[in-house]
Amino acid sequence: MVTALHPDHFESLLHLSDALRTDHSPCSYWSLTQEQIKGWMEEEKRTDLTILQDGAVAGIASLQQGGRHQIHLGEISVAIHPEHRRSGLARILISEIEQAAHPDIEIIKALIWVENHPSRKLFESLGYEHKATLMAEFKNETGGEIDDAVYYKRLA
Repeated sequence: MVTALHPDHFESLLHLSDALRTDHSPCSYWSLTQEQIKGWMEEEKRTDLTILQDGAVAGIASLQQGGRHQIHLGEISVAIHPEHRRSGLARILISEIEQAAHPDIEIIKALIWVENHPSRKLFESLGYEHKATLMAEFKNETGGEIDDAVYYKRLA
């Protein structure tokens, strides 16, 4: 079941974040705090959807609309609990977040770690096009420099 992020999901979302922390793929949802999650709900130009399995958050998708000169652009992030991957949940969440996009959003951008081939294939199958690669987009102690593939999809 896909639903908007709700305060009842906070604990379950923190559990998802903990499960993702040990994942080898870089993720926007690593090391979340309850304060960060609360802050998301207060952002006007942000949409967060969760997908529940057995009452727990099995995945999340976020769409952040750009600011002043990028109001036409939204950036998507998606994460699925490792136990629920390859079950179609990411595809469902991406579809639903595209449908929920603010009418001003014309293009959605996804930044995907270049080594995350399953995610890249998923986005490509949903009509996203690889347009660029950002070298050393992120850097952390465990993974070092992380390059991101940039995907775009123009909404109808």
